[in-house]
Amino acid sequence: INEMMARNRLLRGEDHDVAAELKKWEAVGEGVQHPSIDLYRMRFAFLAENQLSQYWALRDAFLNNRGQHNEREQKLHLVSLLNDTMAFIKSGQLDITDSLPLYQLGLETGVLLHQGQLSRNTYTTIVIASNTKGTFDFTTHFIETYTAQVEKNIRNDCYNWARAHTAYWQQNLEECLAILKRHTFKAPYFQLIGRVLNTQVYFDLFLKDESYQRYLFSYFDTFEKWLGREKVWSKSAKASFLRFVQICRPLARYHADAGPETQKVEHLLRRERNVQALNWLKQKKEEVLRLKAGKTPRPEPGD
Repeated sequence: INEMMARNRLLRGEDHDVAAELKKWEAVGEGVQHPSIDLYRMRFAFLAENQLSQYWALRDAFLNNRGQHNEREQKLHLVSLLNDTMAFIKSGQLDITDSLPLYQLGLETGVLLHQGQLSRNTYTTIVIASNTKGTFDFTTHFIETYTAQVEKNIRNDCYNWARAHTAYWQQNLEECLAILKRHTFKAPYFQLIGRVLNTQVYFDLFLKDESYQRYLFSYFDTFEKWLGREKVWSKSAKASFLRFVQICRPLARYHADAGPETQKVEHLLRRERNVQALNWLKQKKEEVLRLKAGKTPRPEPGD
C-alpha cells in the first residue's frame, strides 16, 4: 500500500487503486497499538494529504523511535522518507540541506548501498547537500570513503566533480576552475552538471569583478547552444538545465544594470518546480538584490 501510494504521488502515469486495500488494512489494524502500525498510519495520512507539517511529524516519529522497528521496516521507512524529502526539495518547500541527516543515516546503516554500490544520484546529492550546509569535513570524509563505491566507469568523474564542487562552496573559485579545466568529463551526466558548476563559478567571479561580464554572457550562450545540440538527453531531461541558464541570465543582466526591473527579479523562482540548483539560484537572487540596493546608480549619458 505504501509503495503504490508513493508511486501515485511521485510518478506520472501511475494510478494505483489503493482505496480497497487501505480500507481493509485500517479495519484489521483498528485498535492495534504498535510503533510500526502507528508509523504507517501517519505515512498513509501524509501520502493522502501531502502536507509539509505531516512530513516533519512523520520524520520525527521515525527518527525518535527508530530502534523500535525491525531492520526491514527501518529500511523501508528511511527510503520512503528520502523520496518524500527530495519531492519537497524539488518543489522548493524544503532546502537541499534538510536531506543530509537522512542520507547520513542511510550511509551509517548501509541502506543506500545496493550490493555494496552507491548510485550516481545519491553520491552527487550528498556532496551538494553537505557542501551547501558547509560541513566540508564530512564532504571530504564522504569523498575519500565512498567514491570507491560508485560504478567504476564514472568513478573518476565523480571524484573530480566532487572536489571541484567542494572548492567552489569553500569560495576557492580558482581551484574549482583549475580542476574543471584539468579534467574532461566522460559521462554525459557529469558533462551537464560540470557545466552548471562552471556557470556558478563564472557568475560569482562576475559579482566580484564586472570585467567578467562578457565572458559570463558568452558562457550562457555556449551552454544553451550545447544543450540544443546534445542528443543524449531528451528535451524533458534537459529542461531543468535549460531553465537554470534562463534564470541565471536575467539575474546577471540585473546586476549589470541592463534590466529587468527589481519587481521582476523578486518574482523569479516563485513557482519554479523543475530547475537545476534551485537553492543556489535563490541565494544568488538575494545576493544580486542586496548588491543592487547598495550600488551607486550609474550616471545617465550627458550627466
